[in-house]
Amino acid sequence: MRLSRRALLSSSANNWHIASMVVQCLPEKLAATAALLEAIANIEVPERDERGKLVVLIEAEGEARLMECVGKIESTPGVISANLVYHEIDEDKR
Repeated sequence: MRLSRRALLSSSANNWHIASMVVQCLPEKLAATAALLEAIANIEVPERDERGKLVVLIEAEGEARLMECVGKIESTPGVISANLVYHEIDEDKR
């Protein structure tokens, strides 16, 4: 069965989205940018590189919350770019 985009979006409200991103930030603002990102709910920064690269993990319930987190990452001061590396939808089995 093939789902339309509309059906996928409307059916994912109770699904957990797990995503990882590589975020490039200004190297001189690495610590401050990582701290700002980790202050956002559902976001973790498990790895960082002194050249300004951060690995960011996101866990969010529903696509809308995931996209909200991505928007917050992209608009965080010091962030130059944010690229999605991995995305998985874990269906709610309740």
